[in-house]
Amino acid sequence: RLYGDSLRLQQILSETLSSSIRFTPALKGLCVSFKVMSRIEAIGKRMKRVELEFRIIHPAPGLPDDLVREMFQPLRKDTSREGLGLHITQKMVKIMEGGTLRYLRESEMSAFVILAEFPLL
Repeated sequence: RLYGDSLRLQQILSETLSSSIRFTPALKGLCVSFKVMSRIEAIGKRMKRVELEFRIIHPAPGLPDDLVREMFQPLRKDTSREGLGLHITQKMVKIMEGGTLRYLRESEMSAFVILAEFPLL
C-alpha cells in the first residue's frame, strides 16, 4: 500500500498539466505527454518508500519566462492568476516529504518534473 496525500498530489498534477496544455500551441502533431517513473527503497526490515517522478512534457517554447519566475519567486502584488496557481503548486510540492518541482526548458520541449516520496507498507 502506498500512503500519501492523494488530494494534494491530484491538485499538483492538475495545475501543472493544465498549464502545460494552456501553453502548447494548437498545431497538428503537437501533444503533451505524461510520464511516471518509480523507484522503491527499503527503510529497515519492514518499511519501504517509493519515489515517484512525474514528467509533464510539452513542446517549446513552453511557459513564458515571467510565469516561471512567478512560480518560484515570492508573491508580489502584480502576480498573475496563472503565476499564483503555479506558485501555490510549487509550495504544495515542497510540503510533501522529499518533494521538489522543477521546470526544464530545452530547444524543442519543456517539462515540469515533480518528485515525491511516499511510504510503502
